[in-house]
Amino acid sequence: MLIYDNEELKQLILNNPNLPIVFFAGENAIAGDWFYWTHCSSVNCVIGEVLDCEQDINKERIYCDRDEFKSDVEDFLYYETEECSDEEYNHRLENELKKYEPYWKSCILVYVDN
Repeated sequence: MLIYDNEELKQLILNNPNLPIVFFAGENAIAGDWFYWTHCSSVNCVIGEVLDCEQDINKERIYCDRDEFKSDVEDFLYYETEECSDEEYNHRLENELKKYEPYWKSCILVYVDN
């Protein structure tokens, strides 16, 4: 069956008409080199947030989870800074997280895959 009713997505859009919609396609969504478009049979959606800016922490990643972002910032600072006290490290971490705070945007997240 190719067509199905996704009432959850419709309700999220109706209840949150001003939120942008961000789509993410999973690794199984690709049908190979022969097809231009792929039907995705698995659709999940939630109200969430996305870090909407270029960032230096992991240029290949789009962040939709603050805890994952914080963990990656911690790793980034650990490897990018010289030895420092715990107090200084925590201060750097706090400043780095504050730098990105204005770029967290609420949105409807739609995940598609097969």
